[in-house]
Amino acid sequence: MTLRELDGDELISLPSDLDTEPETDSSPLSKWYAEIKDTDIEELEAFDLDQLLVQRFHRLFIIPVAIERLIDYPVLAGVEHSDLLETLSLVTIEEWQYMPSSAALLLSHMPQIKLMIDALGDAGFSSYASKLKSNLDIVSHLV
Repeated sequence: MTLRELDGDELISLPSDLDTEPETDSSPLSKWYAEIKDTDIEELEAFDLDQLLVQRFHRLFIIPVAIERLIDYPVLAGVEHSDLLETLSLVTIEEWQYMPSSAALLLSHMPQIKLMIDALGDAGFSSYASKLKSNLDIVSHLV
């Protein structure tokens, strides 16, 4: 599924999602979005996934892909996908409640992610992981 296909489906989104597509202009954001909108979301680079999450575009679809990326490439996650961890730590409890299976999947892999972060010795990553785990723990008790 591509972003272009998702842009046509306005019924499936999180309440917190903003416009599904940046305004058409010559801004860097619009140019970047135009470059990736025909790419299958499973094939997007970690940077693109992170930016889509930060911009709040199609989070219901992008968050599961970001989670898969962290789980499937744990070594790379610490180096190339570190922004994904930070961005996922900013997803609210309310948003996670719309994605209980994604929250449960990520929560089940937090021990491995934490080991990888500890091996990197970066306190920033550790704080993101702690915040994320705390939110996921809360969600697991709500659903």
